[in-house]
Amino acid sequence: MVKANSLKITSIYTDGACSGNPGAGGWGVVINFSDGTSRELGGSNAQTTNNQMELAGAIAGLEFWQELDPEQSVQLFTDSKYVIDGITKWIKGWKKNSWQTSSKQPVKNKELWQSLDLLNSAKVSWHWVQGHSGDRDNERCDAIARNEISKANQPHKPEISQNRFETRAVDSSLEQLTVKQLLTKLKFDSNGLIPAIAQDDQDGTVLMMAWMNAESITLTIQTREVHYWSRSRSELWHKGATSGHIQKVKHFYYDCDADAVLIKIEQVGDIACHTGVRSCFFNEFK
Repeated sequence: MVKANSLKITSIYTDGACSGNPGAGGWGVVINFSDGTSRELGGSNAQTTNNQMELAGAIAGLEFWQELDPEQSVQLFTDSKYVIDGITKWIKGWKKNSWQTSSKQPVKNKELWQSLDLLNSAKVSWHWVQGHSGDRDNERCDAIARNEISKANQPHKPEISQNRFETRAVDSSLEQLTVKQLLTKLKFDSNGLIPAIAQDDQDGTVLMMAWMNAESITLTIQTREVHYWSRSRSELWHKGATSGHIQKVKHFYYDCDADAVLIKIEQVGDIACHTGVRSCFFNEFK
């Protein structure tokens, strides 16, 4: 768990949407911090319902909060009466009745409700906000969800067989892990480090190789900006924090032996190497 004063959450907004209901769906999350910055998360599913996407958004928001610091109080805003009433009223009866409704019918979306229940705590304050009423963050969540639906409707290109950790995807075909589960799965060396390769997400260029530890991986996933561990300085290294050449995370992979990671990124400024060139791999052996 990473605790950082600059990453105190002030509010979490979530939303879900679906085209067809059932049909292609998406969810969006906006996480606001005390320093005025915010983070956005989103994901999609090719065949789902609106209620499932509303739940998926709330789950993603609370997973982020749990990994950051579950001891801090948090306010979560959603325009879904289904989510609000379910988590604050109905769920107590469902659990008492072995996940059956008052009419003795199985609770719909039980697995999602169980996941949300595990993440919920007295530290979470639930708030309903009127949808499409001009609330900035609610509108932004809706826009993210709609954009995710458009992605879900695009033809899917099969990927090279890789293990993939992706905080923003809700896709049953991909292995879904929490950050804690990921860190347990990865094989760090005797110094607590693992090699990390940064690759351009657009053209596949290998940009650099560095080292990461559990804390830098956690920060990388939470902030969506790459953090490494500097062996020479023995400290965390937020790539580009000084130069401005930040690496924005698009996808996070680990290999078949779980002893190396591959991060597909957007390289701000198109410079990854400290020498001022795009890629660190410019020396060719002939």
